[in-house]
Amino acid sequence: MPRQYQHMLSLLPQIKEMLEKGMSHREIEKKLGLVGDIVMKIYKESYIKEKET
Repeated sequence: MPRQYQHMLSLLPQIKEMLEKGMSHREIEKKLGLVGDIVMKIYKESYIKEKET
C-alpha cells in the first residue's frame, strides 16, 4: 500500500539529502517504497514554500 501524503512530508529531509547525493527521483521512490512522481511533487511544493518565505 502506498504511503499517505501527510506522512511523506516527514521524508522531505531524506529526499533532499538523496537528491543532493545525485540520486534520481525514480531511485528515491524505489528506495523509500513510494509510488508515482510523488517525490518530485513534494520537493517542488517545499521549494515553492521556501521561496515564499
